[in-house]
Amino acid sequence: MREVDGTLRKPADVNLHFRFFDITMSESEYRNNIDISRILRRRAFVDELGVSADVEFDNLDAKSRHSLGFYGDAPVSYARWHIDGNAAVVDRLCTLRAYRYRGVARRCMENIAQDISHCASRMQLSLEGLVVLVPDTNDILQRKLIQASFIPLDGRLTGHLSCIRMCLPAQSKNGVSLEGIL
Repeated sequence: MREVDGTLRKPADVNLHFRFFDITMSESEYRNNIDISRILRRRAFVDELGVSADVEFDNLDAKSRHSLGFYGDAPVSYARWHIDGNAAVVDRLCTLRAYRYRGVARRCMENIAQDISHCASRMQLSLEGLVVLVPDTNDILQRKLIQASFIPLDGRLTGHLSCIRMCLPAQSKNGVSLEGIL
């Protein structure tokens, strides 16, 4: 949908909501959510970026916590996160093409950060940072994360894409803390 001036209309915040899931829920509910997430991932990574389906759907799904973003009742975004050592790692962040540049990915990251904080507190974990794996071709997301005090680390092949690890330390140099983001 477009505004009067022709720009893409941003989704109304009241219509954009997120559902978190993992293997601790009922099998049928988990299966329904993971099936929806696989459709989004197939569109974003397999169809658009040419990633092999065998590589995209890996064994980290069972070890991760997942987020599905819905605009109304339509699934529009996805990401997953897991604990790796002393950091929370977010990967597979994607938004359907029709919903990009409308703040959906930003809201997804905000909700994931809150979920990580809640889960870490409940499990009494002290995380030293938040790492986001960003495809090295996604300059826009890299710039936005740098503006949010993330630090680019090394690039590496993550099994399906060449990615740059972007890290938000628990306490960054400019005083932005992980606690403030999370």
